[in-house]
Amino acid sequence: MAKMTQYEKGYSEGKLDAAENELYMLYRIKEQSGEQIHESSALLVRIKETEEYLLENGRDIDIEEDDNVYDEDM
Repeated sequence: MAKMTQYEKGYSEGKLDAAENELYMLYRIKEQSGEQIHESSALLVRIKETEEYLLENGRDIDIEEDDNVYDEDM
C-alpha cells in the first residue's frame, strides 16, 4: 500500500470528522422524532452506514447525549 501524502491524510481526516458530525445530527433527529422508527427507514439505514464507515476507519462512535459537537446557542 502506498504511503498517503499529507494532503490525503488531511482529506481523509476531514471526511471522518464530517461523518462524525453527521452521525451526531442523525442521532439527534432520531431522538427528537419521538416516534418508533422502522429499521428499514432511511434514517436508520444512514445511521448504520455511517457507524460502519467510522468503525472501518478507526473512529469510535460512542456519542453520548451530553456530548456537545456544536454549540446550540450560536
